[in-house]
Amino acid sequence: MTQPGQPQEPQQPFTLPEGAKPTWRGLRSGERTPLKEFIGRMVGYTVEPSDFGGTNIVIRYDNLQVMQADAPYPYAHGEIQAKYSDRTNSAWGRLGRSFATALGTDIEQMDIDHLVNQWWHMTRLDNQEFGKNRQTGAVLLGTVWTAALYQQMGGQSRVTSTPTPPAAATPPIGAISAEAKALSLLHRKTLPDFFSAALADDEIHKDAGLVAAIVNRQFVAANIQAGKVVENPDGTYTVTGMPF
Repeated sequence: MTQPGQPQEPQQPFTLPEGAKPTWRGLRSGERTPLKEFIGRMVGYTVEPSDFGGTNIVIRYDNLQVMQADAPYPYAHGEIQAKYSDRTNSAWGRLGRSFATALGTDIEQMDIDHLVNQWWHMTRLDNQEFGKNRQTGAVLLGTVWTAALYQQMGGQSRVTSTPTPPAAATPPIGAISAEAKALSLLHRKTLPDFFSAALADDEIHKDAGLVAAIVNRQFVAANIQAGKVVENPDGTYTVTGMPF
């Protein structure tokens, strides 16, 4: 699973700090990587036995640009995993659907080998529901990874979750600025959804400075500081003056 000389995050068992009181607060779904959101190039995958039975698919990436992590992650390589399943609603099924959506293809026709050497924007979603335990009725929770295609075009980069239509030859009459367009796309969205929508927009893509500010999160932070944007408890953002 690891390559010679490849730096990996330490895999150490969690220990309770001395004198700390045991608690059930802040439990996580068990994903072993601290990575939560990153951009990277898929370099391959391996099929490995799961510690709990069945099979895990481990997907490896390099040239990481880490956007969110549970702990500092200074490494250039990383990996994610999903338990292999033939169920549509499984973590493997949901990951596959996001890959297929990003490529604009039918999941039934998608070949995992065609995903290798492409750049991807990956986002980890914890505590996702997978139905209920048939015996106890308890809700089953787990981790899901979703993918958006990260394209490098003309020296610039953009993320797109769906195929982007061709840009118009001339801007339409009354077109708003790229910054105003970005603000409108931020409204009522989480950061991953905003990245997918804004960085796939052709007008925004033409403004290299704006693209950099969005990717570095400076755009959102600056507009929050200016009072134009409010972060909501559910992780979405509201743009002042825009209707719900």
